Amino acid sequence: MSSKESILLVDDEPYVLVSMKRSLEEDGHVVLTAPGAAEGLRLLEENEVALVISDWKMPAMDGVAFLQKVAVRSPDTLTIILTANAQLEGSIEAINRAGVFKFILKPWKPADLRQTVMRTLAYRKAYLQRDAVKREVKRISTLCESVETSSRRPAVPESYG
Repeated sequence: MSSKESILLVDDEPYVLVSMKRSLEEDGHVVLTAPGAAEGLRLLEENEVALVISDWKMPAMDGVAFLQKVAVRSPDTLTIILTANAQLEGSIEAINRAGVFKFILKPWKPADLRQTVMRTLAYRKAYLQRDAVKREVKRISTLCESVETSSRRPAVPESYG
C-alpha cells in the first residue's frame, strides 16, 4: 500500500481518466477512477480519499453538484474541478456552492497537474495537522482548568477539635 494519499478522478471521458491516472500514479498516489458522479460517490463511501478531481460538465450530475455532495460526505477531502472554459460567474458559483479548492483548465500539462495536486495535498496535510494541534491544545487547556479548579478548593482542616 502506498504512503501517498488516495485521489479520486471523476470524468465521463475515459481518455481523460486514463491520462490523469497515469500522470498521478507516477508520483505513487493511489488513484481511483469513476466515469460519473454516482460511481464517484460510491467510491468515496468505500475509500478514504484525500482529493477529488472532477470534470465540470458531466451527464446526469454536473461537477459542482457532485462536489457539493463530496463536501457534505467527506469534509476533509479537498476538491479540484476540471473545465474547458472557466468563466468568473461559474467559478464563483463552484467556490461558494461546493467549496472547490482549485481549478484546472483543459487541456492541462501533466507536469502542471502533478504540481497542482502536490500543492493541494501539502495544503491539506498542513490544515489537518493544524486541526490536530488545536484539538490537543484544547485538551491540555481543559486539563489545566480542571487542575486549577481542584487546587482552589478549601483545605480540609486536619483536626476538628
